[in-house]
Amino acid sequence: ISRDVKLKKVIRYATPQDVEKNAALTDLENKAQQMASNKIKEHELKMKIVAVEYLFDESRALVYYKVPENDKNKNFRELARDISTTLGLRIDMQQVSPRDEARIMGGLGPCGRSLCCSVWLEKPRHVKVRMVKDQGLAISPTKTAGICGRLMCCLEYEHEKKG
Repeated sequence: ISRDVKLKKVIRYATPQDVEKNAALTDLENKAQQMASNKIKEHELKMKIVAVEYLFDESRALVYYKVPENDKNKNFRELARDISTTLGLRIDMQQVSPRDEARIMGGLGPCGRSLCCSVWLEKPRHVKVRMVKDQGLAISPTKTAGICGRLMCCLEYEHEKKG
Protein backbone atom coordinates (compact mmCIF):
# COMPACT_ATOMS: atom_id res chain seq x y z
CA ILE A 1 0.00 0.00 0.00
CA SER A 2 1.42 3.35 -0.98
CA ARG A 3 0.55 6.18 1.37
CA ASP A 4 0.23 9.83 0.44
CA VAL A 5 2.61 11.00 3.14
CA LYS A 6 4.49 14.01 1.90
CA LEU A 7 6.82 15.63 4.39
CA LYS A 8 7.49 19.32 4.16
CA LYS A 9 11.02 20.61 3.78
CA VAL A 10 12.70 21.44 7.08
CA ILE A 11 14.50 24.77 6.90
CA ARG A 12 15.89 24.71 10.45
CA TYR A 13 15.13 23.44 13.91
CA ALA A 14 12.55 25.45 15.83
CA THR A 15 14.08 27.72 18.44
CA PRO A 16 12.45 28.31 21.83
CA GLN A 17 11.30 31.68 20.46
CA ASP A 18 9.65 29.91 17.50
CA VAL A 19 7.79 27.59 19.85
CA GLU A 20 6.57 30.57 21.91
CA LYS A 21 5.51 32.42 18.77
CA ASN A 22 3.59 29.36 17.55
CA ALA A 23 1.68 29.26 20.84
CA ALA A 24 0.94 33.00 20.53
CA LEU A 25 -0.27 32.48 16.95
CA THR A 26 -2.70 29.83 18.18
CA ASP A 27 -4.20 32.37 20.57
CA LEU A 28 -4.40 34.96 17.77
CA GLU A 29 -6.08 32.43 15.48
CA ASN A 30 -8.71 31.59 18.10
CA LYS A 31 -9.48 35.29 18.69
CA ALA A 32 -9.60 35.96 14.93
CA GLN A 33 -11.99 33.04 14.42
CA GLN A 34 -14.33 34.42 17.10
CA MET A 35 -14.13 37.91 15.59
CA ALA A 36 -14.83 36.56 12.08
CA SER A 37 -17.86 34.67 13.38
CA ASN A 38 -19.16 37.91 14.90
CA LYS A 39 -18.61 39.73 11.56
CA ILE A 40 -20.67 37.04 9.81
CA LYS A 41 -23.55 37.77 12.17
CA GLU A 42 -23.18 41.52 11.51
CA HIS A 43 -23.31 40.93 7.74
CA GLU A 44 -26.24 38.51 8.21
CA LEU A 45 -24.60 35.75 6.17
CA LYS A 46 -25.26 32.03 6.37
CA MET A 47 -21.78 30.63 6.61
CA LYS A 48 -19.49 29.02 9.17
CA ILE A 49 -15.87 29.83 9.91
CA VAL A 50 -14.07 26.50 10.13
CA ALA A 51 -10.64 27.88 11.07
CA VAL A 52 -8.31 30.84 10.80
CA GLU A 53 -4.63 30.21 10.12
CA TYR A 54 -1.95 32.90 10.47
CA LEU A 55 1.24 32.70 8.48
CA PHE A 56 4.29 32.49 10.75
CA ASP A 57 5.44 36.01 9.84
CA GLU A 58 1.92 37.35 10.61
CA SER A 59 1.73 39.09 7.23
CA ARG A 60 -1.42 37.26 6.19
CA ALA A 61 -4.19 35.04 7.52
CA LEU A 62 -6.18 32.31 5.81
CA VAL A 63 -9.87 32.11 6.70
CA TYR A 64 -11.43 28.73 5.97
CA TYR A 65 -15.21 28.83 5.69
CA LYS A 66 -18.16 26.64 4.77
CA VAL A 67 -21.46 27.75 3.22
CA PRO A 68 -24.76 25.92 2.60
CA GLU A 69 -25.29 24.50 -0.90
CA ASN A 70 -27.76 27.23 -1.91
CA ASP A 71 -25.39 30.11 -0.97
CA LYS A 72 -22.30 28.91 -2.87
CA ASN A 73 -22.35 31.72 -5.44
CA LYS A 74 -22.61 34.61 -3.00
CA ASN A 75 -19.92 37.25 -2.98
CA PHE A 76 -18.12 37.65 0.34
CA ARG A 77 -15.85 40.60 -0.61
CA GLU A 78 -17.43 43.00 1.89
CA LEU A 79 -16.98 40.47 4.68
CA ALA A 80 -13.37 39.86 3.64
CA ARG A 81 -12.65 43.61 3.64
CA ASP A 82 -14.27 44.02 7.05
CA ILE A 83 -12.28 41.14 8.58
CA SER A 84 -9.06 42.40 6.95
CA THR A 85 -9.57 45.91 8.33
CA THR A 86 -10.34 44.63 11.81
CA LEU A 87 -7.32 42.29 11.90
CA GLY A 88 -5.05 44.84 10.23
CA LEU A 89 -3.57 42.38 7.75
CA ARG A 90 -4.26 40.77 4.40
CA ILE A 91 -6.60 37.81 4.48
CA ASP A 92 -7.46 35.10 2.00
CA MET A 93 -10.89 33.49 2.17
CA GLN A 94 -10.95 29.83 1.21
CA GLN A 95 -14.10 27.71 0.97
CA VAL A 96 -13.69 24.15 2.23
CA SER A 97 -15.49 20.91 1.42
CA PRO A 98 -16.93 18.58 4.07
CA ARG A 99 -13.80 16.39 3.81
CA ASP A 100 -11.56 19.43 4.28
CA GLU A 101 -13.59 20.52 7.29
CA ALA A 102 -13.13 17.09 8.91
CA ARG A 103 -9.38 17.26 8.15
CA ILE A 104 -9.04 20.71 9.74
CA MET A 105 -11.21 19.98 12.77
CA GLY A 106 -9.79 16.50 13.41
CA GLY A 107 -11.46 13.85 15.54
CA LEU A 108 -11.78 10.12 15.90
CA GLY A 109 -13.04 7.79 13.21
CA PRO A 110 -15.33 4.81 13.75
CA CYS A 111 -12.22 2.65 14.20
CA GLY A 112 -11.30 4.65 17.31
CA ARG A 113 -8.15 6.15 15.78
CA SER A 114 -7.50 9.72 14.69
CA LEU A 115 -8.93 10.61 11.29
CA CYS A 116 -6.55 9.54 8.52
CA CYS A 117 -7.11 12.83 6.69
CA SER A 118 -6.06 14.89 9.71
CA VAL A 119 -3.01 12.81 10.62
CA TRP A 120 -1.26 11.44 7.57
CA LEU A 121 -3.45 11.40 4.44
CA GLU A 122 -2.55 14.50 2.46
CA LYS A 123 -5.11 14.14 -0.34
CA PRO A 124 -8.05 11.73 -0.01
CA ARG A 125 -8.63 9.46 -2.95
CA HIS A 126 -12.02 9.25 -4.61
CA VAL A 127 -14.11 6.50 -3.00
CA LYS A 128 -16.82 4.98 -5.20
CA VAL A 129 -19.97 3.10 -4.23
CA ARG A 130 -18.69 0.18 -6.33
CA MET A 131 -15.77 -0.20 -3.89
CA VAL A 132 -18.20 -0.63 -1.01
CA LYS A 133 -20.30 -3.18 -2.90
CA ASP A 134 -17.21 -5.16 -4.02
CA GLN A 135 -16.25 -5.58 -0.35
CA GLY A 136 -19.67 -7.07 0.42
CA LEU A 137 -20.68 -4.18 2.66
CA ALA A 138 -24.15 -2.73 2.82
CA ILE A 139 -24.27 0.95 1.88
CA SER A 140 -25.42 2.41 5.15
CA PRO A 141 -24.71 6.01 6.18
CA THR A 142 -24.02 4.90 9.74
CA LYS A 143 -21.47 2.25 8.73
CA THR A 144 -19.83 3.49 5.53
CA ALA A 145 -19.84 7.26 6.01
CA GLY A 146 -17.09 9.11 7.82
CA ILE A 147 -17.38 12.18 10.03
CA CYS A 148 -17.53 14.33 6.89
CA GLY A 149 -20.66 12.53 5.70
CA ARG A 150 -18.90 11.08 2.66
CA LEU A 151 -17.79 7.49 2.07
CA MET A 152 -14.87 6.67 4.38
CA CYS A 153 -11.44 7.05 2.80
CA CYS A 154 -10.28 3.73 4.27
CA LEU A 155 -12.77 1.86 2.04
CA GLU A 156 -10.48 2.67 -0.87
CA TYR A 157 -7.46 1.14 0.88
CA GLU A 158 -9.33 -2.07 1.68
CA HIS A 159 -10.61 -2.42 -1.89
CA GLU A 160 -8.65 -4.99 -3.90
CA LYS A 161 -7.02 -3.51 -6.96
CA LYS A 162 -7.94 -5.24 -10.19
CA GLY A 163 -5.53 -5.27 -13.05
